[in-house]
Amino acid sequence: MRPRKRLGQHFLTHDGYLGAIARAANLTRNDTALEIGAGIGNLTKQLAARAGKVIALEFDRDMLRVLSSELNLPNVEIIEADALKVDYSVLSPERMVAVANLPYNIATEIVFRLIDARKSFRRLLLMTQLEVGRRFTASVGSKDYGVLAAVFGLWAQTKIEMTVPAGVFYPRPEVDSAVVRFEIRDKPVAEINSPELYSKIVRAAFAHRRKMLMNSLASNPSLGLDKNAVIAWLENAGIDPRIRAQKLSVRDFAMLERRFPHDNK
Repeated sequence: MRPRKRLGQHFLTHDGYLGAIARAANLTRNDTALEIGAGIGNLTKQLAARAGKVIALEFDRDMLRVLSSELNLPNVEIIEADALKVDYSVLSPERMVAVANLPYNIATEIVFRLIDARKSFRRLLLMTQLEVGRRFTASVGSKDYGVLAAVFGLWAQTKIEMTVPAGVFYPRPEVDSAVVRFEIRDKPVAEINSPELYSKIVRAAFAHRRKMLMNSLASNPSLGLDKNAVIAWLENAGIDPRIRAQKLSVRDFAMLERRFPHDNK
């Protein structure tokens, strides 16, 4: 089997790292694990030895043939599906633990989909490029803090579980990887009214990182507010209009969402 470059396939072949990832998922026989992109089944076998059930999603039909012939385990269900289109809510009646070596080219899109379907999960353990992993887990004010940390930090507690060197993949990628843990919160870290509006505000705030917050928000047509309205909105939320977005915490962004001036939009 040859990995397909257009699908961003890089197979993890190191038994030590495969075992470490499976252990980090903290699975029990009461758990259903969802593996996204099962590939040739290396990680699937490790998960099946720990979970009560493994649902293995795979999009590549060549890989599906390999899985079907080589992975004959009673607690593994193999499903042909696109991770960007599948309805996660129908896969299991119980909250799942998602484990995946994500294709670099669509990793962020998949994580957004998983967070949108957060009621179906209690934990995500996802491997991405190291640089992206740092953005998921960045703290306020750091150079990596931006949209990813501000959006996902609302719904999950995140941390880098381990780094994985490029040399243990086939084919070898150009960069190292990070395994990121997302512990899904029962409630968001701060109250909001609309997840869609929250994300829109965060994206608008970070669209121009070097601008003052009032200028970034006023220049974004998706919010529909002029500069005077933005300044009034920020002051009403107790936020200095002159600071930059990277100084705002998740709670600050939540306050902005709750105080958004809908009447002026």
